[in-house]
Amino acid sequence: MKKTKFLFDLDGTVTKSEILPVIAKAAGIYDEIQFLTKHTIEGSIPFEMSFRLRVKLLESVDREVILEAIHKVPFFEFLSEFIRFNKDSCAIVTGNLDIWIADYVSNNLGCELHCSLSEQDINKNSIKITKMMNKQFVANKYKSEGYRVIAIGDGMGDVGMFEAADLGIAFAGVHSPIESLLSMSDYMVKSEESLCKILKELL
Repeated sequence: MKKTKFLFDLDGTVTKSEILPVIAKAAGIYDEIQFLTKHTIEGSIPFEMSFRLRVKLLESVDREVILEAIHKVPFFEFLSEFIRFNKDSCAIVTGNLDIWIADYVSNNLGCELHCSLSEQDINKNSIKITKMMNKQFVANKYKSEGYRVIAIGDGMGDVGMFEAADLGIAFAGVHSPIESLLSMSDYMVKSEESLCKILKELL
C-alpha cells in the first residue's frame, strides 16, 4: 500500500486568516495588501505577480514587526493537532517566504515546509525572491517518490497542486473555495472537524 502525503495550503487553510493582510495591518498598509490578496485568491490577479507586488510593499517593514504579527496568527486547533500528530505524513505548501514563516511553521506544526525562498538585505530595505513556490511541482515530486498525494486548499494558488494530486479536498474554513478548485475536488468541507474526520479516514 502506498504511503500517504497530505499537502496543506497554509493561509486560510491551516491558519484562521490570511497572513499577509495581518502583516499589512501591523505595518499600516492593510488596504493595499488586502486588495491584492482578495483578487489573488479569486484568480483575477496571477499569484506570482500579486505576491511580488505584496513583497515589494512590505520589504521596508522591520522584520521584527512582521515576525511578531505572524506569530499572532492563530491556527485551526484540531487541524494543527492532526498535523503535529502525523507530521511525517504532512507538509505545508505555501507561496509565503521562508524568512517570514519558517520558524512559525516549525514551532507550531513541526512538519515539512515547502515555500518561496528569499534573501533580505536589511541595509537596503530590500527582499530578493530567489525561488517562487510551484505547488504542482511539489505534488508531482511526492508522487514520483511513490506517495499517494492528497491536497487541501481553497484558492487559485492551489489549482496546480490539486491537478497533480491523487485526491483534492477544498476547505471552506475561512474562504469559500473558488469554482475552478471545487470542480476538481473530491470533497468540499466547511468545518475543521469534518476535515479532520476525512483526513483520519484517509491515513
